[in-house]
Amino acid sequence: MEAVLTADVFWLGVLQTTIGATLAFALGLLAFQFQLGTQRAESQKVAKAAANDALFRALQAAILNIETLASIKMQIVADLREESQRMETLVNDYYNADTRGREAALRSMKEASESFHSFYKTTPPPSMLEPPDFNELSLVVRQMPALTNFLHRGTSTFHDVIARLAERNEMIAKHATENDAGMTEHRFVYYMSMLTGLGNSICEHVDDDLAFFMLVRRQAENYLANPEYEGMYASYEIAARAQPFLPDENRFPELNAQVKVFSFNS
Repeated sequence: MEAVLTADVFWLGVLQTTIGATLAFALGLLAFQFQLGTQRAESQKVAKAAANDALFRALQAAILNIETLASIKMQIVADLREESQRMETLVNDYYNADTRGREAALRSMKEASESFHSFYKTTPPPSMLEPPDFNELSLVVRQMPALTNFLHRGTSTFHDVIARLAERNEMIAKHATENDAGMTEHRFVYYMSMLTGLGNSICEHVDDDLAFFMLVRRQAENYLANPEYEGMYASYEIAARAQPFLPDENRFPELNAQVKVFSFNS
């Protein structure tokens, strides 16, 4: 009888140990899953905060680049546009004229060029504030895909503006050098044609780039201003002196229609 009781006690102990081990394993597994879930949630929170921070920096870059481009427009583009368009007409008149008419057309070109204020004015190439890398914006861009397009267009066009301003400065320097040495009719017309093309291109590119960065600003502010945004957000106002030089907000209707408007109250 004692042997039977001893066996019962033994197996009872085994059962208790098994149950305890199983329960401990299950609780350990649950604790691990909870910890894993907590770490995953924390990781997602950190990633979202980083993406929001990158978006905020993209907004800052857009506004500062808008002010830089508006400053260029204020300093030179307003006058350069008018003078380049006028010279373009005179250059076309020269090429369309017959041999006799070209002498008068050339004289008109020279008289006009001597009266211009911005046509021969060099401009230091501006510096662009680079926005965050697109990879940093990957989480928020999923909710507004057009933002990547706006940023790409804005940065690439700004680089084009810088390149054309540098090319124009070089062209003006070469023109001055050849003019001092005595310039032929052919070379004079060549320089007028090239400077006209560069001037018109710069004027259009500056307005285009302003519009692209205005789209970046509009899209970013719409997202950052929503109640679900977790973080400090302060709207930036564009400098008052730059406001009159901004192009029409609807310069690119097709792109304007791609701006995602978030309705957080619905």
